[in-house]
Amino acid sequence: MSPTSEGFSQTARETSAVHSPGLLLLGVMATSMAGLIVELALTRLFSVLFYYHFAFMAISVALLGLGAGGLFSYWIAGDAPLDKLWRRLAALSGVNALVTVVALDVILHMQLAITTINAQTLVPLVIVYFSALVPFFFAGVILSLAIARSVDQAGAVYFADLGGAGLGGLLLIPLLNFLGGPNTILFAALLWAAGAMLWSYLGSGKWQRWAVLPVAMAVLIGVNARAHFLDVKSAKGYLLNQEIFNKWNSFSRIGLSRQAEGLNIRIDADAATLVAETPLTDKAYWSNEVNRYGMGLAHRIEQQFHPGATTLVIGPGGGYDVARALSAGSRHVTGVEINPIIVNDIMLGRALGANHGLYQRPDVKIVIEDGRSYARRSPDHYGVIQATLVDTWASTAAGAFALTENNLYTVDAFREYIRHLDADGMISITRWEFEQPREALRLISLGIEALREEGASDPAQHFIVVCDGALSHEGARATMLLKRSSFTPSELAAVQADLKGSDMSLLYMPGKGISNAFTEILQAPDVATYENSYPYDITPVWDNRPFFFFNVRTGDVLKMWAGRESMDLKVNLGLLMLMALLAISAVAVAMFLVLPARLSARLPRVPGVNRWLMFFAAIGLAYILVEVAFIQKFVLFLGHPTYALTVAVFILLMSSGIGSFWTRDFSDRELTIALPRFTMCAAMWIAILAAAVSPLLTALVSLPLAGRVVVAALLLMPAGFLMGTAFPSGLRLASLVSKDCLQWAWAMNAATSVFGSLAAVFISIHMGIWQTMILGAVFYLAASSLASDKRASRARAATS
Repeated sequence: MSPTSEGFSQTARETSAVHSPGLLLLGVMATSMAGLIVELALTRLFSVLFYYHFAFMAISVALLGLGAGGLFSYWIAGDAPLDKLWRRLAALSGVNALVTVVALDVILHMQLAITTINAQTLVPLVIVYFSALVPFFFAGVILSLAIARSVDQAGAVYFADLGGAGLGGLLLIPLLNFLGGPNTILFAALLWAAGAMLWSYLGSGKWQRWAVLPVAMAVLIGVNARAHFLDVKSAKGYLLNQEIFNKWNSFSRIGLSRQAEGLNIRIDADAATLVAETPLTDKAYWSNEVNRYGMGLAHRIEQQFHPGATTLVIGPGGGYDVARALSAGSRHVTGVEINPIIVNDIMLGRALGANHGLYQRPDVKIVIEDGRSYARRSPDHYGVIQATLVDTWASTAAGAFALTENNLYTVDAFREYIRHLDADGMISITRWEFEQPREALRLISLGIEALREEGASDPAQHFIVVCDGALSHEGARATMLLKRSSFTPSELAAVQADLKGSDMSLLYMPGKGISNAFTEILQAPDVATYENSYPYDITPVWDNRPFFFFNVRTGDVLKMWAGRESMDLKVNLGLLMLMALLAISAVAVAMFLVLPARLSARLPRVPGVNRWLMFFAAIGLAYILVEVAFIQKFVLFLGHPTYALTVAVFILLMSSGIGSFWTRDFSDRELTIALPRFTMCAAMWIAILAAAVSPLLTALVSLPLAGRVVVAALLLMPAGFLMGTAFPSGLRLASLVSKDCLQWAWAMNAATSVFGSLAAVFISIHMGIWQTMILGAVFYLAASSLASDKRASRARAATS
């Protein structure tokens, strides 16, 4: 495990009797649990307040803070007597509860509307970064000191540390659902306040004095739930004072407001969807909606030539696509909406009267699930499968690890959609577009590849592309129609007739030699050559690298930074943010890890020390790379990013804790032989998963949720168990070489974990999830080689 949940021992061979070991374990568990809750809650808060790009900043901040706290613990407690140490931990835990409240207040009041990164935005970014770091710093001090002074119970304490973090991941979902983002962080502060009581009792102090703090935190949560003085009042530079309703869940903050155009649902104060307030009895209004705009074109064709067909709407939101389909004559509409707040609290709640019971109609079925997951498991076929402006602007709780991957827009997804169409059915996808097209053009690339893999001989005959208005500005709406069979001459003639008197302009139709990029790519002799020569990245993406929205190459993002603000920069800001965070993290690692380790302990000139430092660097990188890849991989299989986060983090941490606990009975000589084997087996199991997990998960996707969770557990537990053995075993063996190298070991492991958390996302974008997993396995192989070095083994054997 990375330093997120594994402390190190300043006095690694010291043993001390703890008169209440159960309370010690509870204190460690509460501290670790609170730390993970804050870490993941910040991913949600950052996505709402700023942009989704900030979500993964919370991960690097947490790793850095915990690592720095562990290193600084040497000066805070040193060799203090045990009773005095526990009382110091009580004070630190109590202070951390208060510091967390202050840090939350600072973050909530930072007016950051970052659509670029420059001197003006870098300063508030740094303030947010270090404000978020402080609670993790104190948690790192507490955990490292508790573990360092309880070496006689190291296995149990490591298990409590990892188990507490695992339980924190499990609790996160209900906490966000019931308390919201800010109050979830206050709940973590309550856990730290309760920890102060436990540590004080262990130190034979007056623990009753600390009892007032958790009570005060509980009262604060209750009062804040009503008064909302610590809450999101502005986001992305805009005030939210027009909202008439808002609610949090584990992957979004939904706000409802009355705007000039009608009831507006906003997701994380950014992505928006209007409520369909006009009743379907108003034939003129809905006829205009269907006939004038590209979103209705597929329905017009389908109902004209294949009346009575059914429709699948992915991401129906406020119901406009559902209403269009019904008004055009669709016999039945299935809407798959991932967000239960939009369905239950707004469309079936606050806005039920306004939408005239649209989602309660007998010819409408609304399913709360990820659209792609539902489509791949559904046995039904449809005349139209529609997705209109379905984005992933809002970070899910797992989005910190996954950036903005979107499994809706991949070649694999398109193949599944095609297989769920009627023989003459169509896919209709609408995207925001630019004068020089890229997103709709990438849809064409996905469609071409999917049709070829499904056996189509001439994909160009399967497409129609229209635009609402002229394609002459940012924000134009382009709609791609992809038909399972070739468009017939009568269908093409009907489309041409429909375009007359509408707001649509034709961008591509078979047989029409329109001079633009859509015609060029569909008539290109070599599509791949055309895609690679295009100014934007329009190459097809698969589930292994599902980053559809990143259509600007990394070098071009840097050029955009120097230019004017644009939608391109907003969409691709994540790459720029990664680079900025890498720079900030490099400075922070130097300040809080490398420099203190350098000042407090000279690197011992003992044979084997350098190898052990490389070992800790390798396992720090390996664990975080594998963790990120697993979370990304299981999103689609489990059907929801929240499930992927909960299952993957909980199982990995708990099984890693069991692995750590298991090593407690090994002698140093046995560990010398076993550790290289542990890490070798970890690398082998991860490599097997990388090769086999995709086809295996695809074959088992039809299982019920409980069955899929069991499958995920069976696959992840061996990996977590083996990975959990590395850090505690390595510390014990490294201390035999030189106790003075342990501070450096902690610093190396923490630093590589910080960079690894950012590098994992970068690698997934540019190479793929499978490659990220394999790279993690390679680092475990390197760790195995380093741990089995014969010279180091001889030194350890001589010492023991």
